[in-house]
Amino acid sequence: MRDYVKRLVEMPNLILSDGASVETVDWAEEQIALFERPAQDDEAIALLKLLTRSDETSCFGLNWAILHFIETAPGWPIWPALQDAQGEWASLLKVGLRNAAVYRPDSN
Repeated sequence: MRDYVKRLVEMPNLILSDGASVETVDWAEEQIALFERPAQDDEAIALLKLLTRSDETSCFGLNWAILHFIETAPGWPIWPALQDAQGEWASLLKVGLRNAAVYRPDSN
């Protein structure tokens, strides 16, 4: 996992919401600006967990940037990670997959 992703996911109690402090938003934006595509599969899994901690707000577009970065992982969709993912951002990822007619291989 690359350092900039590790810093984001290991930040204690980081929740990216529109109510986050200016300092938190600025710091997260600096980390997200370092993203180099594609995401690694382990990064996508870790960032999905970060997204599910966040509320439904976009946090000034930061959560959208994370979501789109997750989707670049070569192993995407990572079904085991998605299976237990909850919240608005996980739902958006799941709906996007359904809309693209991408289904879990073992689902009929």
